[in-house]
Amino acid sequence: MKKPKKTAKITVYHVFGTKDTKACNVTYRGKLLQQVIANDYEAALVKKMVTWASDNGFTHYIINYN
Repeated sequence: MKKPKKTAKITVYHVFGTKDTKACNVTYRGKLLQQVIANDYEAALVKKMVTWASDNGFTHYIINYN
């Protein structure tokens, strides 16, 4: 039996009005599943969200930088 493909969309963006705060959202079918806002590097936030997505059953992911 094939395992169904689930693709999570990871969006990384700079929080408006702040000096260096970044935010990262994980959405699936238009619903927000996870959100992290931190003064961390973009790569570190993306790594956290990719591991979260794979731990929660997502097989693929799309990363969008805004």
